[in-house]
Amino acid sequence: MPDYDFSSLSDSEFEFLVADLGQKRFGEYLQRFERGRDAGIDCRYLAAFPVLDLADAEIKSRARNSLVVQCKHYRKSGFVALLRDMEKKEVAKITKLAPTKYVLATSVGLSPAQEAKLLSVLSPVCADVEIWGRLTINALLSEFPEIEKQHFKLWLTCTSTIERILNNRIFNQTRFEFEEVRLKLSRYVSTDSFHRAKQMLEKNGYCVIAGIPGIGKTTLAQILAAEYLEKGFRVVFASCGIDDVLDISLPEVKEFFVLDDFWGRIFCS
Repeated sequence: MPDYDFSSLSDSEFEFLVADLGQKRFGEYLQRFERGRDAGIDCRYLAAFPVLDLADAEIKSRARNSLVVQCKHYRKSGFVALLRDMEKKEVAKITKLAPTKYVLATSVGLSPAQEAKLLSVLSPVCADVEIWGRLTINALLSEFPEIEKQHFKLWLTCTSTIERILNNRIFNQTRFEFEEVRLKLSRYVSTDSFHRAKQMLEKNGYCVIAGIPGIGKTTLAQILAAEYLEKGFRVVFASCGIDDVLDISLPEVKEFFVLDDFWGRIFCS
């Protein structure tokens, strides 16, 4: 999961990020507004309420405020400032808006006790409240990685994300390989080759698996990778040259590389 503090974003950029995540989270278009006095609304969802016995003004009011999202982006201030703003400024606005659902999105990191305190302030004026603290927004970015890619100022400050983007071909191959591993693990029967390969790896730090096509070289390598993943190793599959693999190596972590048939590619080229 990413671990952004969102300090690289302006208030407006943070609001756009939250709006994009909200649209994914709720599956509805969220309307945004120009900068200025927001009356307690940074984003909102316009919903229709087909209740025939309501006055037109009340129907419009309900439709206008069915989902309200308020963003609180603090680059220096923390929870004390957030709580003060909610108590002194936002509660009155929420009462007037009377939304069906209210989402408070903040760049402040929240503990369970702090989130409970905010809920105690907001729940009396709206029955359905969600609070997105820093970790929750990071979790949503993990759930919707396409949003992370759209907001380049996030990943331009994150080394691990830049690494993933620059080496996308290698990491995509690794993901595809593990999808195959999951399918094979339940049917795989441990063989003498598996145990001998493990012994060679533990003794030398490397193992060359060679043989004619179709005897299970790739499957053996995949099962070994799963074994080392379980041991806490960072596993990477690649079919390119050693130089490309070394470019993404992290010396401070334990790593397990699978180079599948890259020698064959060299000799046949």
